[in-house]
Amino acid sequence: MKRLALVGMLALLSAGCAGPPRPATLSAAEHVARSAAVKDASAVAPQVVAHADALRRQADAAYERGEIAAAGILAERAVVAYERAAVLARLARAELLAAEAEKTLAESAKEQRELDAERERLDADIASIEQLILVVRDAQPITPTPPGDPSRELARLTAARSIIVDARLLCTAARLLGRPLEGLETAQSEVARLEEALAKWPRPTPLDETLRARTACLSLLTLARSAGPSAPPADLVLAELSQVPGLHPHRDDRGVVIVIQGNLQRDEQTKTRLEALARVAKKYPAFPVLVVGHTRAKAPPAAQTAIRDRARAIASALEAEGVEKSRMEQLDAGPHRPIVHDPLPPPSNSKNDRVEVILVAPAS
Repeated sequence: MKRLALVGMLALLSAGCAGPPRPATLSAAEHVARSAAVKDASAVAPQVVAHADALRRQADAAYERGEIAAAGILAERAVVAYERAAVLARLARAELLAAEAEKTLAESAKEQRELDAERERLDADIASIEQLILVVRDAQPITPTPPGDPSRELARLTAARSIIVDARLLCTAARLLGRPLEGLETAQSEVARLEEALAKWPRPTPLDETLRARTACLSLLTLARSAGPSAPPADLVLAELSQVPGLHPHRDDRGVVIVIQGNLQRDEQTKTRLEALARVAKKYPAFPVLVVGHTRAKAPPAAQTAIRDRARAIASALEAEGVEKSRMEQLDAGPHRPIVHDPLPPPSNSKNDRVEVILVAPAS
């Protein structure tokens, strides 16, 4: 009897130490990453796949830290990035087949017209698939988050602050596209209200409200893109910027993102890369430019000022290279969207001290 009692106590202790359940989106991201479509896409769109892999690793790291909501969001973004890569691979294969067909059927005008019509249908299907990915993801219901212990509440606060900064950037991107959007002003007011509330460390953390605010801003950005005129695809801009050594652009919900970490005044390589970026930005005037400053956690006032000054200098340099000031905006995101995990206290040379330049994509 004593042995049975001891086994029962050990079982209860083991159950009590179990961690939170692994979000289904993490498993979905891993499944999609191992799919044949994504493996094929690695040869066609390696940077898009690499970006998706990075998001999936960030999701796993967030889960290990107990940041369940952040892990789910990152995993969803990874799935979308993998599916985008698969679509690009399909398009590349379709274009290859179309090129071969055009060469074979050059003598037949009727067959050539049929081939062009089929390519138009394929492009429409791809656009519909990408739109469906956004709509389905935005339509997912938000499960209310129950209150937790202090450590989990701190994790929720960190996730909520990151989400609401993301929402502000998405709403700003929607506004920069210049389309008249009903509900945009209301969404921006809600984002401002939540940012102010989160700055006061509320309990419980309004995590569900921040998720709804982000969904609203992303929906408005999607609507602004669908309501606008036709524009060059963002992947074309991504491909051109990828040819610049050391620039390392990537895609996210806002558009094409380039991280600038060097000092423009002291680093000649940074100046050269920025000049190349300005040439591409001038070539595609339909893409507004968003300059965003980020800092490490608990950055001293001098470091925060330095990042703001660096962002201002980058915007001025782009303007000096011919990018219209009217299509640019500068924002301060603070420490709430880190790209690396810093030790405590964070080092003064943290990679989280950076400036992002985003060419906002005017179409899906």
